[in-house]
Amino acid sequence: MKAFAKALPVKTDRKDAHLIALALKAGLYRGVHVKTDQSQRLRFLLTARELLMRQIRQLEGTMRGSFKAFGLRMGNIAKRKGRLGRKTPRKQRFPGAAGVI
Repeated sequence: MKAFAKALPVKTDRKDAHLIALALKAGLYRGVHVKTDQSQRLRFLLTARELLMRQIRQLEGTMRGSFKAFGLRMGNIAKRKGRLGRKTPRKQRFPGAAGVI
């Protein structure tokens, strides 16, 4: 491609188009695969789902860490069996904290 570009030192849109046509005739460019609209939509949905799942895991970890400071324990949220239980049922470190949760 550089050899073609050196042959035309003055750059204009018309000369650039001619240069590209010569490069195509010489076989310097290869065909490219264009993804279908359906495959692009599917990839978008999968990427969005992956992002949401990562954010759910991060939020769950943040909640676990915060609740641990109050002596509370969380169940498995991802399987929708999440329950908030108390590690130390007799000893409540902060009165009224369980009512907020």
